[in-house]
Amino acid sequence: QAAYKTGKNSFGLGMQLRYLANSSMRFESKQNGETIMADDLSGFSTGLNQLNMDAFGYYERTLSNKFSLGLRITQQLTSRIASDKFFSYLDRTKTLNGQFYIKYSIFNH
Repeated sequence: QAAYKTGKNSFGLGMQLRYLANSSMRFESKQNGETIMADDLSGFSTGLNQLNMDAFGYYERTLSNKFSLGLRITQQLTSRIASDKFFSYLDRTKTLNGQFYIKYSIFNH
């Protein structure tokens, strides 16, 4: 991560590598709009990539010694989904996410 701070403003860019340690999902099978089977599944990673990578940029504004407001934009570089055999009808394009946050720092004086 590379960051630049000027006064109360911070800007940064970075890369994030994610590792899949476990998975969980709710599986439902419906027929004519009615649920005929439902199950909570966990521990399955078939059809998923163990590693994926994101790039991000952020802006943060310090409001006081305890509070900050920020915006983070993340672009998915590699897909978590490895195979359409297990995951059909999903958008596998490079996902762009936005996050607005309010940060409270408990250790600042």
